[in-house]
Amino acid sequence: ILDSSQGASTRIDATNARAMASVAARTALLPVAHGTEEMETAVMADVLRRAGARVTLASVEEGPSRVVKASRGLRIRADVSLSASELEKEYDLMALPGGMPGAARLRDCQPLAEALKRQANSGKLTAAICAAPAVVLRSHGILNGRKATAHPGFLHELQEDSTVGAATENRVEVDGNLITSRGPGTAYEFALAMTEATMGKDVRDKTATPLLLAREIGGASDDLPITVVSPAPPPPVKKEGEAIKVLLAVADGSEDMESVITYDVLVRGGASVTIASVMDNKDITCANGLGIETDGLIQDFEASEYDLIVLPGGMPGAEHLSKCKTLISMLRKQKESGKLYAAICASPVVVFETNGLLEGKKATAYPAFQPKLKDPSVIKSRVVIDGNCITSQGPGTSFDFGLTLVECLFGKAKAEEIKGPMVMWN
Repeated sequence: ILDSSQGASTRIDATNARAMASVAARTALLPVAHGTEEMETAVMADVLRRAGARVTLASVEEGPSRVVKASRGLRIRADVSLSASELEKEYDLMALPGGMPGAARLRDCQPLAEALKRQANSGKLTAAICAAPAVVLRSHGILNGRKATAHPGFLHELQEDSTVGAATENRVEVDGNLITSRGPGTAYEFALAMTEATMGKDVRDKTATPLLLAREIGGASDDLPITVVSPAPPPPVKKEGEAIKVLLAVADGSEDMESVITYDVLVRGGASVTIASVMDNKDITCANGLGIETDGLIQDFEASEYDLIVLPGGMPGAEHLSKCKTLISMLRKQKESGKLYAAICASPVVVFETNGLLEGKKATAYPAFQPKLKDPSVIKSRVVIDGNCITSQGPGTSFDFGLTLVECLFGKAKAEEIKGPMVMWN
């Protein structure tokens, strides 16, 4: 069994492999719709797949296309359309992402509503996050007499409904076979709670460790700092109506959560984000199976200028990025011009170090890749800022990475502003 966050040659220990093999039959259905929250979707699917579950992303939208346009514009390619035959299958878990109008579209899908009621009545696990507990589960009576939580903007709907047993402000609420949670910033805790409920605490803990999550949200990583070696350049000054432009380069095998969280946080901050594929086609499949329809091929954007070029990690995605001559040429010009360039997980080493983009710069990376950094002096950092170069460690530091990029592009006030709606832990 390969852990893609550590590279294609790094294997999970045999005990972990045996534990995951023992629960490989666990199945999960994740319905999605236009307007579904992309970070919640990616984290739920990725964490459960890392734990060994068979996860099916199913679009409730009509028509032949399985691509849904998520709440911040990311185009996610579902595994299947939510047909009657899919809903006749038995799943160990049915889990709903939030986001609007995505949650409303899930609520209005009558076949899904009936399947959710059967799931809840059978005693099997039902879960929902963000808007979905209030908009979907409450609307179909699944919260009757139950304890639940929801996004702060929707919690009043639970509080004002006398049929709901109790509305709490807990980051994750577990009430028997029902798990609810609050928003993007609680998605890791939510996904790990589902993992524990379906596969046990040992699998949950083994899944959490390589994510590099902070201890305060159920991970095992130390409270590492954000290290500023030298300050980033001031936020770019734009004419009225002119957008701050970001290029997010991705490939087959890019890390799912790092790609989506970085994109979503930057869009929330106000950036115009272009997603470019370095492969031969614009549809890519991430390291743990999430399908993304990009905006086009990297060469389509070569002549454009960007305020930031940013790379996710994941293997073999980082290797594909490193071998893309067009991308490396763009990154070298970005570095020389003093504009921001950033990478997370494997990419600071596999892309930046390999191609001379860390000359004169200090950086961090995923722990398995840190020994390959020429200058290891600041590796014990969640994020490192060294002038116009910004690096970070892995999936569990993706929110810090994204928020740091927002601060560099828009200022500290904007980064603080978007934390609240995401329900961040710090």
